[in-house]
Amino acid sequence: DDDICKAAVGDRSALPLLSFLLDQLWQHRTETGMLTFKAYGDLGGLEGALGLRAEEVFAAQPAEVQAALPVLLRALVTVGQGDRSTISSRTTPLSKFPEGTPAGSLITAFVDPKARLLVVDEDIPSTGRAHVRVAHEALLSHWPRAKNQIAADSRDLELLGRLENDAKRWQDATKKHRDSLTLPSGLPLAEALDLARRWAPDVPAAVVEF
Repeated sequence: DDDICKAAVGDRSALPLLSFLLDQLWQHRTETGMLTFKAYGDLGGLEGALGLRAEEVFAAQPAEVQAALPVLLRALVTVGQGDRSTISSRTTPLSKFPEGTPAGSLITAFVDPKARLLVVDEDIPSTGRAHVRVAHEALLSHWPRAKNQIAADSRDLELLGRLENDAKRWQDATKKHRDSLTLPSGLPLAEALDLARRWAPDVPAAVVEF
């Protein structure tokens, strides 16, 4: 506990990692319930535990399930706009990824109690539907594979977020004002159409309609 404290002290962002590490140490306890330095080292310490576990679970999946990671991340991640765009997690309806599909199988593996990388929230009051989200937002920055994929998609994720905001504003407007809120011809429209083509069917229906 002294070593873990030293690794976590003074960094509030370490709290989700600490939570995950303690859970994983318990999963790797000895038969007598002892948490060991060996398990701590094998897990990669405080910062390595989350990424190491994610990579282990991911590597155990068939190739077609692994190939669904970019699609899943696009649904679970949003990138803010501006020079200092922030990466954050978001929830997405579980129904988007039916059981038995590659992305659905990846969710099942990541939700498993031995992994606890994703969480399914059942019957959210506002929608009445189950949603999936990352269990620890630190997964997005401490799992190199996810971090690299998000970096590769960052411009498209930022564009998608902007289009989702525009689509909502367009949808909420009265019919007589909608024409003034559509994308102008030229680069804005060309970029949107290109994203819809490349990421179909991952672009939300509301954005496609817009």
